[in-house]
Amino acid sequence: MEGRMVDNTNIWIATLDDEEMLCEILSNEFTKAGYVALAYSNDKRDFLEMMPVLMPDIIITDLSSPGMNGLEFIRNVRTNPLYDNIAVIVVTGHNSPELRMEAKRLGVYEFICKPLDLNYLFLLIEQIASRLNVQ
Repeated sequence: MEGRMVDNTNIWIATLDDEEMLCEILSNEFTKAGYVALAYSNDKRDFLEMMPVLMPDIIITDLSSPGMNGLEFIRNVRTNPLYDNIAVIVVTGHNSPELRMEAKRLGVYEFICKPLDLNYLFLLIEQIASRLNVQ
C-alpha cells in the first residue's frame, strides 16, 4: 500500500473467545494499532443480540465456547443480509479439516489454528481494512 494512508480509526474489530485473557490481549493490540476494538468472552447469543447496534467490520471468533458455538454463531451472522460485509476470522485450537471446510462454506475470511501468529492476524486485518477503506 505504498503512498496510501489507511484510516484504522473507523474499523471496528470484535474478538469473541471464551479465553478472556486472549480477548483482552487482542483488543489491546488492535487498539494500539488504531482500530476500535471490542473484547467479548460471554455467550455468543448475547453478542448476536447486540450486533445491530455494534456493527463490527471484522469479527474474530473461536469455535468452541459455552452456549452458542462458533459455527452456529457464523451461520446466524451469514443468514442476516445486514451483516453481509462483516469479515469473519476463525481462531481455534481445533485443526480439523471438516471444521475448516464448514467454516469456509459459511464464508469465513480465514481459518487460523492456535497458537496464534499475531503478525499473520494483523496481515489479514490490514487486507480487510484496505478493502473497507476503498469502499
